[in-house]
Amino acid sequence: MTSSRWEPEREPAGARLTTPEITTTMCEACGSQVSGLNGRYACGVCGWVNNWAEGHTRLPTADEDPNAPHP
Repeated sequence: MTSSRWEPEREPAGARLTTPEITTTMCEACGSQVSGLNGRYACGVCGWVNNWAEGHTRLPTADEDPNAPHP
């Protein structure tokens, strides 16, 4: 009897691994300290959110999303 063993999915050879960086700043609206990923923030105290373009890295496109629905 042979047993099957689960193997994790492998990243494609050309895939670039990116680890998000945790960054911290002061909320522009209420002054609370907020943390976010790659310079994108949302304040849990007052609801302030910075513009997505202010982040430190480029956001992936829909075509780069492996979970995007295909028409």
